[in-house]
Formats: sequence, structure tokens, C-alpha cells
Amino acid sequence: MKQFFSCSIEQDAFLSAVHTALSGARCTTAWAGVGNALYVGFELPGGTYTETPRTPSRRRELSTAFCRWTIAQGQHLLCTDEDSRAAVLEVLSQLISQTINRLEVERDAWLMQVSFSNDLILKLSPYTIVEVGVEEAETDAWVVQEREKYYSVSCAGELTEGEYKTT
Repeated sequence: MKQFFSCSIEQDAFLSAVHTALSGARCTTAWAGVGNALYVGFELPGGTYTETPRTPSRRRELSTAFCRWTIAQGQHLLCTDEDSRAAVLEVLSQLISQTINRLEVERDAWLMQVSFSNDLILKLSPYTIVEVGVEEAETDAWVVQEREKYYSVSCAGELTEGEYKTT
């Protein structure tokens, strides 16, 4: 059985962990989930990434839940979270084998901008409490996972560090 253990984390530690997990990472998988969910998988240090089975120890991933996102090349918008699945998958395929060469996270608003080696830019913007409602404010906007550890931002701006444990 999989259990999740989590706690709040200080901003500087959170930013450091996110940068350590993603900076320089090479994209190996990218897919669209239900609704506007996005999953971008990266090679683990040592050159491994296993999509199946999806066990936490074999994952390095950036995912979205309650979050708006766009992918652009320069000033040209290629797709958004509101586009058709087919259009999104076509653009996502362009991330495969690309390396993150710049990662920016804006404190407080928790906007993330990920620049890839082919000049594609993924921008994440968490939904606001007004958009999701108070009852959904604690829901994850975006999550970075590396092996068993994960770091998430909620729509309310709460930062969480957690660990998956299999019992």
C-alpha cells in the first residue's frame, strides 16, 4: 500500500529542491492527462527513466493539476491547457530529448517558466483561490517529483515537501 507523508517547507529550501530536481534534466516523456493535467518525465541522474511500472523510485516528473499552462517558442504560442488533446500531444512530442536549460520560479505567485534546449518554453500558472474556491484551495497546482520525494505548490500558495512510502 502506498502512503504519503508530507509537511510544509520554507521557500528557499523549496526553490533549491525544485531547481536541483529539474535543472539540466533531459525530457523522456510528455503526455496530457484528464482535463488540463500535464505530465513531463525526465531522465534520472545516471541516465535512467522507467515509465512502466510507474513506481516512485523510478520517476522524475513535473506535473500539473489545478494550473494553467502554455507552451511557446519565442513569442509564438504553440498550445495551452485549453487546446484539444491532439494539438497538445503534437506540441508535447517536441519536448522529448530536450534538456532544461533555464528554470525560473516566481515566489509568492509560484509561476514557473521552464525553457528547453529547442527554445520551447513551458509556463505554469496556478489557479487562484477565486478560480477554484476556498474548498479546493489546498489542491496541488503543480508538483515536482524525484524518486520518492515530491515538492508541491497548492492553489493557496502553500508549499509542501513529501515522500511516498510503500508499506
